[in-house]
Amino acid sequence: ACAAAVVLIGFFLWRSPDVLHLSLVPGGLVVFAAGLFLAAGAVEAWGSAALIEQLAGTGETPLDLLRLSGVGMLGANAINNLPAYLALGPIAGTPERIAALLVGVNAGPLITPWGSLATLLWHSRLKAVGVEVSWRRFILLGLIAAPLTVGLAVLPLARARARFVAKQTVARPEAALIPGLVNAHTHNPMTLLRGVSDDLPLKVWLQQH
Repeated sequence: ACAAAVVLIGFFLWRSPDVLHLSLVPGGLVVFAAGLFLAAGAVEAWGSAALIEQLAGTGETPLDLLRLSGVGMLGANAINNLPAYLALGPIAGTPERIAALLVGVNAGPLITPWGSLATLLWHSRLKAVGVEVSWRRFILLGLIAAPLTVGLAVLPLARARARFVAKQTVARPEAALIPGLVNAHTHNPMTLLRGVSDDLPLKVWLQQH
């Protein structure tokens, strides 16, 4: 992310330096996010692991997965989804419970404005262009949408867990599984204009055709 930011800044410095100014940096959000992580670290240091495990449970039944995702949703709306995941992640354990937790902390923070940084960034951009958002209406709609979204997302996960039994389970808690990095995307102009001036260099084709 830092490398991408540096590339974007360099591009704008080259093409449109006038659009770069300090007001683009969400300083308040940066301080807010740092404070959230400090608070989460302090709570963890005071021995909150036992309480969190008691709240979130340990099983893998449909009710257990709903319970974990619900705690994740409540935690995300209470303090923010990033520290909520950091607090609950160590007790998730199995892939099914991790998936349920991810549903809770990602689809669940739709109630409070501070539930996710994405919501705060979204609001700040709307405010910058003069669009007013009623937080009261946002919260009321979130109280309906968040539980429905989380519940409907976790139930198929729990059903799949009960229906399909793996012949072999490989646990790699310190590893990451990623797909092959194959560039299989395309762009509409290249599809619609296939064969038009395709003997030209790419930069010339993009900028002049």
